[in-house]
Amino acid sequence: MDVTESSVTLLIHYLFSTRIDRCVNLLLKEVKSVKFIEPKYSKVEPIEYRLSEKTRKLVNYYAIYTGLTDSQVLEEFLQNLLEDEGFIEHINSLRNNIRIKKEFGLANE
Repeated sequence: MDVTESSVTLLIHYLFSTRIDRCVNLLLKEVKSVKFIEPKYSKVEPIEYRLSEKTRKLVNYYAIYTGLTDSQVLEEFLQNLLEDEGFIEHINSLRNNIRIKKEFGLANE
């Protein structure tokens, strides 16, 4: 078999391009399976609350523990109020509760 410089160059080019194609195909598959980050809270506005120092520290330490911001901790934790059966009963007892129930996803209850 006569091996010339051009045949070696062609072979290297073929191997390199084949690997590139495989890499590109693998990357495209990965990109298709990537779940992009979406904004978690769409309607955020600054609100000022008066909290005791103890409560502020508690929220701050919990935020450090979870890796979230103080605001994210409050946002996540306060959603638990919708699990309070007494609160749900209170909402159901309100005269014009349809809007409130829709707003919090309680319309079917």
